[in-house]
Amino acid sequence: MSFVSIVADPNWATIVSDSYLIDETAEGSFKVIPGRKPSYMRLSASQLIACTGSARLLRQLKSDYPFQQRAWKIDARMLNEMRLKVAAISPERQDVLAAIVEAGERMSCRMISNEAGAVWQTLEPDNHRLATLFMASRAIDPEQIAGLAAKLDRRLKMIGKSQEEVLRAQKETLLDAAKIDTTVSQQSFHLVVSRPTY
Repeated sequence: MSFVSIVADPNWATIVSDSYLIDETAEGSFKVIPGRKPSYMRLSASQLIACTGSARLLRQLKSDYPFQQRAWKIDARMLNEMRLKVAAISPERQDVLAAIVEAGERMSCRMISNEAGAVWQTLEPDNHRLATLFMASRAIDPEQIAGLAAKLDRRLKMIGKSQEEVLRAQKETLLDAAKIDTTVSQQSFHLVVSRPTY
């Protein structure tokens, strides 16, 4: 499964993804999809979506929500459509996480899993704290995720919180995740989305 980290401040968000997309084969095993691709895509100039655990679902989301210059209206209907697509993949076989980052009037980060009864969780950064999301497989347990988050926080306290510094810290965190989970690649992709200036 891929590893994705998203860090947002009130005006921008950075996303770092490894280069492995994972999917279930017809025989029920899991394989890394050939090629090197990130686990995210732009929805618009100010929005992105990330998906880990299912390359097939990421392709479906790309098809259903192709890039457009004007921001998508992310409303209850669209969120429910995405929730149903994520929930359609059995959590017994495969962990799937999807996240939406929207740099609109306010910066927001939403995430949902394919666990039974999952609902969208929303984080909004403010001037006193960053919003941080990690998307990982079960191979990285909650205690290890907490450890990765603590390391990222320490790195940011030492090096600063500019976009470049945040990206550097996220890439280092991805390398730490790759040491825990062998399905995480050490090669990374990154993207920045910023709120429009009015």
